[in-house]
Amino acid sequence: MSKRKANSGLQMDMGRAARLNITDPDENYVTILLIGKTGTGKSSAANMCIEPSRSQFGENPLICEKKIRLLRDCRTLAVIDTPGLFHTTISAEEMKREMARCVSMCAPGPNVFLIVIEPKRFSREEQDMVEIIKKMFGDEATRYTMVLITHGDEMEADGVSAEKLLYFNSSFNEFVSKCLGGYHVFNNNECNSENKKKQVNELVEKIDRMVQRNGGLCYTNEMFREAQRAIDQEMFQMNGQGEPIGSRDAAERNNSFVRAVEQTEAVGLADVVKGVRAVREAWCKTQ
Repeated sequence: MSKRKANSGLQMDMGRAARLNITDPDENYVTILLIGKTGTGKSSAANMCIEPSRSQFGENPLICEKKIRLLRDCRTLAVIDTPGLFHTTISAEEMKREMARCVSMCAPGPNVFLIVIEPKRFSREEQDMVEIIKKMFGDEATRYTMVLITHGDEMEADGVSAEKLLYFNSSFNEFVSKCLGGYHVFNNNECNSENKKKQVNELVEKIDRMVQRNGGLCYTNEMFREAQRAIDQEMFQMNGQGEPIGSRDAAERNNSFVRAVEQTEAVGLADVVKGVRAVREAWCKTQ
């Protein structure tokens, strides 16, 4: 299937969308895409961001999940947790499907690609994550990339600050320097709810400053825009009374973009899947 053919059906009647007064996510959204290996505290960090009560991230590490919460300034914080890139039990087809859903859940694009790193487990494979993001989402994505250092409380107990880590670990310093959004530190074992909120608020403030430096808009490219068009099309289907049907949440999980990716590798994700699998297989051989 050609890309032109795969794209057919993704267009929508924008006049109809305007009449329905349905709009894309805008500056009222802060969208975080979490990327990292299983076991780095990625799901724990995601849970801290959304302050879960019942539903939590991490119950199934092989799927892409999205949860939202309201920030203090009335904006919506959307957190998307991805499957661990180096998880050995996820198949190529499963990876392709979950990556398609990941793009769809982020549409029209994330405010930040947040790479989660546990310093004590920082490895050669994780040094390649910036390159993986560039292959997945384009070279410009590095301007929206930030490192989230987890287990900061354990580092503090060992007398190691993030600054010391960057100074004495040249490979980690080089890795962080490629992430043009800088870094942030989370204390995963923090129990005080106010301190948890403070950590998340400080992260959001750093993301806001990074986005402003990049022109004030979220990161997007044709793949994200195509996913957004597919979501719009799914949501704007009409029932017998001329009303739109379907929620955005349902439309993000199943739309013509996701279905096209599941049926063919011609929608821009084929090289991504192959690249991620190659890195993961190389990592597995070293274990």
